[in-house]
Amino acid sequence: MSKSVLERFISQYLEINTCDEVEFVWQGGEPTLCGIDFYKMVVSLQKEYGNGRKILNILQTNGTLLTDAWCEFLAENDFLVGISVDGPEGMHNAYRHDSNGRKVFSKVMHGIELMRKYRVSYNTITVLNNENVSHPEEVYDFLKKIGNGYMQFIPMVERMPAIFEEEQGMIWSEPPGTLGYSGRKIMSPMSITPKQFGDFYIAVFEKWLKEDIGKQVVQFFEATLGNHLGKPPGMCAFERVCGHAGALEHNGDLYSCDHFVYPRYLLGNIFDMPLWDLMEKNRDFGISKALNLPKKCIDCEVGYLCNGGCIKHRFCMTEDNEKGLNYLCEGYYAFFTHTLPHFQRMRQSILQGEEPAGEFKEQI
Repeated sequence: MSKSVLERFISQYLEINTCDEVEFVWQGGEPTLCGIDFYKMVVSLQKEYGNGRKILNILQTNGTLLTDAWCEFLAENDFLVGISVDGPEGMHNAYRHDSNGRKVFSKVMHGIELMRKYRVSYNTITVLNNENVSHPEEVYDFLKKIGNGYMQFIPMVERMPAIFEEEQGMIWSEPPGTLGYSGRKIMSPMSITPKQFGDFYIAVFEKWLKEDIGKQVVQFFEATLGNHLGKPPGMCAFERVCGHAGALEHNGDLYSCDHFVYPRYLLGNIFDMPLWDLMEKNRDFGISKALNLPKKCIDCEVGYLCNGGCIKHRFCMTEDNEKGLNYLCEGYYAFFTHTLPHFQRMRQSILQGEEPAGEFKEQI
């Protein structure tokens, strides 16, 4: 991203976000490929346009390029790092290789050691795939050992491309449109099943409830409690409406979401239209999340906990042939019904004014 694009983005982003604390999220590809000097420029521009406000930068990385210099910079400038690690060595190396095909687990562990050395704030981000999803306790224990108190899991849900998509160079199928169903396509081999998704989270929840409640934060559990309390869940997938987080490309093009960086979801360019106006154009995209739920979701007794999930995953049909059902519905339902009594007790304790444990303080 050139300095001109970066400056226009930072200045406009800070102009429309008038709160005292503003977050910037840097993703890729691999964002550390930009180099430290790029982020020095980021920090300088944020100070120039921030008017003394507190600014938090979040960097999502695979960790393979982290060095002493990187970690010293990240610590000095209070960056929060989300580091991708998919479990113990064999599980992580199943799909994470460098450009030469070499396995990278040792590099990631070295990066984590350096972050600890320089006291960089970091969280773990784990993709649930067909290799690690069947080992919930092992994955959880490993992440607890190497992590920093916060876990985030992202389900691998991708479909193989249609012929016309392959011809356009796509390795996965385009997500369904905002109206939902986009045809029957084969799931990718590394994707997880809805049952595996539910079983994984139930097993992790039982272990967390027994050993780590109040000590270890699992984003999915925190979001679930948020919806039980009628508070913002902190995960766009569980919000009633989404569309609050556009994805900016290096040339200033803004898209509806980082899952929807496709031509029909291009909102425009920040050199042609102010960022505020571009995001206003995204309202229909975000509202479609609530408006296009199938009746099965509307009638579901735990539907308020997922709100239909991410619209990227709404490519299935209901038993009544309604489109827009989330692929992970079976897993969501299994988890929410299994944990319902536990979250209801947590909710009741909080509403009665009892001292909540650990991370749940954030939901009050």
